[in-house]
Amino acid sequence: MDLITKAAFGTFKKKPLGHKKIFSFWNDTLRVKRNRVTALYRKYNSLKKNDAPGDSVLAAGIIYRKERSELKKLINTTKRKAWEIFCLNYNSKFGHTFKVDFSKLKRNYNLDIKIPNNILPVRNTSNTSANHVALVSIDIRAAFDSLDWEAYADDLALLVVADSRKKLETEVSSFLDDLSDNLKVLNLEVASGKTLVVVFRGTQNKNKQKKGLATFKRTPIFKIKGRTIRTVDSLKYLGIYIDNQLNWNEHISNLKIKIYNLIKNFHSVSGPNWGVGASLLKHWYLSVIQPALLFGAAVWGGSFTKHQILSLFSVQRVALIKISKCYRTCPTNALNVFLGLPPLHVVARSLFIKFQIWYDRSNEYDFINVDHLDHFIKINHINLNKRIITFPPLIKNPDFDIYTDGSGIDGNVGAAVCIFKNNILSQSFQFKLSNYNSVFQAELAAINFAVGWALEGGFKVNIYTDSYSSIQVLKKSDVKSGFINNIKSNVFRALGSVGLSWVKAHAGIPGNELADQFAKSAITEGNFLDIPAPYSFLKKYIKNIILSDWQQHWGEYDTGVRVREYVPFVDFNLLTHNRYLLFFISGHGPFPAYLFRFKILNSPNCICGGLGDPDHFVFDCPHTKDFHLTCPSGIFKPDWFSSVLKNVGSLRRLQEICVISNRICNELKSLN
Repeated sequence: MDLITKAAFGTFKKKPLGHKKIFSFWNDTLRVKRNRVTALYRKYNSLKKNDAPGDSVLAAGIIYRKERSELKKLINTTKRKAWEIFCLNYNSKFGHTFKVDFSKLKRNYNLDIKIPNNILPVRNTSNTSANHVALVSIDIRAAFDSLDWEAYADDLALLVVADSRKKLETEVSSFLDDLSDNLKVLNLEVASGKTLVVVFRGTQNKNKQKKGLATFKRTPIFKIKGRTIRTVDSLKYLGIYIDNQLNWNEHISNLKIKIYNLIKNFHSVSGPNWGVGASLLKHWYLSVIQPALLFGAAVWGGSFTKHQILSLFSVQRVALIKISKCYRTCPTNALNVFLGLPPLHVVARSLFIKFQIWYDRSNEYDFINVDHLDHFIKINHINLNKRIITFPPLIKNPDFDIYTDGSGIDGNVGAAVCIFKNNILSQSFQFKLSNYNSVFQAELAAINFAVGWALEGGFKVNIYTDSYSSIQVLKKSDVKSGFINNIKSNVFRALGSVGLSWVKAHAGIPGNELADQFAKSAITEGNFLDIPAPYSFLKKYIKNIILSDWQQHWGEYDTGVRVREYVPFVDFNLLTHNRYLLFFISGHGPFPAYLFRFKILNSPNCICGGLGDPDHFVFDCPHTKDFHLTCPSGIFKPDWFSSVLKNVGSLRRLQEICVISNRICNELKSLN
C-alpha cells in the first residue's frame, strides 16, 4: 500500500479548473520587502568578496539576517491570513487541506486494505494464461471540497486473475470499492471517468469457444461504487500500449506518430544539401531516436508479423532518409546497410532476448548456462561501508610483495599471482579462465586471490598490478556487478593489512614482467578458475545476433539487388557519408533511367544515345569523360566501393558527374 501513498502524494500536480479563483497570497508589500532583502544580501556578499574591513562585513551581515527574518515572518502571517479569507465556506480551515498546501502533511499513512489471495496474480505461467486477466489503470484524484484545483496520481495499476467472467467482475469491483473507501481517509477518490480496464481472455474453455476467439462475446462490466468504468481494447501504461490480444499492433502503429515528433528537430540542423554531417546525425539517431522508439521492446519485441515488420520499416525510414539525404524512393533495407543502422525489428528482438537471458535467466537460447552468468545487485542493498572503500597504496613493513597480472591470447584468458619475500620469488599461482571471461576479470580475479591468500595466512602484503582500471572499479561506489562486489567485500575485510597500487606495464619491473609471463603460460598450464561470465559477454552475444539476423534479412530481401553487389555484408561501422556515392550505388539519383521508371522522362537514354543509368555516366558517357572512374569487375565491386568511400578525389569526381547528369536530365525534361 506504500505504492498508493507514493502515487497519491509523490506525483501531486495542480490542475486548475476553468477560470475559477486560485489561492494566492503574494502582494506588493512582500515584493518590496523581498527586494530590500535581496539588495542587502548583494551588499553583504560584495563586502565579503572585496576583503572589506571586518566590522563593515559584520554589520552588513547583521542587518541582512535581521531583514531576512522579518521577511519570513511577514510571509507566514500574510499567507495564513490569505488562507482564512480564501476558505470562508470551508468547515475545517486548518485540517488536512491546510497541511497539504502549507507542506505540513506527514506521509506515513497506511492503507489497511485486505486483499484476498485469490485476487493476486499467480506466478505459474500456465495457470495465468488459462485464467482471465484484468489490467486496471487507476487514476486517483484529490477531493478537496471547495478548492479550485485537482491533483491526479497516474500509473497505478491493478492486475486481477479469475477463472470466470462473473468472478472477475466481482473481484475487480470489490477491490475498487475497498480502495475507494480507504482513499477517503486521505481525502482522495478514484476517478471513475479516467480509470480504464483491458481484459485478457483465458484459455480454460478453449474447447467450448469458437476457434480463434481471443475476446469475450460479452465484455465484462466493472464498477466503482455503482459507477461503471470503461473497458477498452487497449490502454497506454508506462508509455506502452497494451492490447487485449497482446499482439502489440496498437503500440507499433503509434510509433509512427512518435517518429515525426522526434525527427522534427532534424529540420533546423540538416537539409538535402546543407547541415551537420551524417556521422553526427547517426549518433543522434542511436542515442535519442532509436531508444525512444524501442522503449519497452524487452516486452513487445519477441516476434513480429510481416505487417508489423513493414510498419517498423516505414517508421525507421523517416529517420534514415533524413540522415542519408538520399532520394525518398531509395529502398529502406539499402539505407540500413549504407548507414550501418540495423532494422528496428532486429534490434527490438535482440533487446527481448537480452532481457530474457539477463533478467529472467532463461536457458532457451544458444547461450551459456545462465548459472555461469554474472548478475547485478541493487546499489541500495549494498552496505554503505562496503560500497565506498578507501585502501592505502602501500603499507609499512609488509611480509610479502605480490604482483598480479591477467592476459588474453586468441580468446583464451589466464591470470597469475607472484609472491615475493625480500625480492625473491616465494610462490606463484597460475589460473586458466573460461573463454567467455575477459582480461579485465582475470586482473580482478588475480587481485582477489592475492587478498584471500593474505587473509587466510594473516599476512601483511603490498599488491602491485598494472591494471589501473581494476583499482578504479574497486574504488567506485556505484558498481552493480555481483562478481566485483564480492571482491570488494574481501578487500574490505583486508583493510589495514593489504596495500594496492599501480605499476606501469612493460617498464622493466622484474615482479611485473614475471607475472606477465606466468599469466600468458597460464592459458595452457594453469589450474581452472571458475568465475561468472561478464555482462559484456552477453552484449557481445546480442551484437552477434543482430548481425546474423540483419545479414540474413539483407540476403533474402527482394529490393536492393544492385546495392548487394557493392555491399554484400552488413556492418555497424559502415557509414556512407557522401550522398553522391549513395546515388551511384543505389541507382536512385539524377539519372535518365531512374527518372524514366517514375514516368518523369519519356526515355531512359542519355542525350549521347546510351542507356542513362549510373554506370553509363560514371564509366562511359562522353559528357563526363573528364571525371570517369575505373570500372570494377563483379567480384571486386565491394573493394571498389570501400576504396572510393575513403578517397576524397573519387568522391569529388562523383559529385561532378552527378552535377552533369542532373543538367542532362533537366535538358531532357525541357524536351518533354
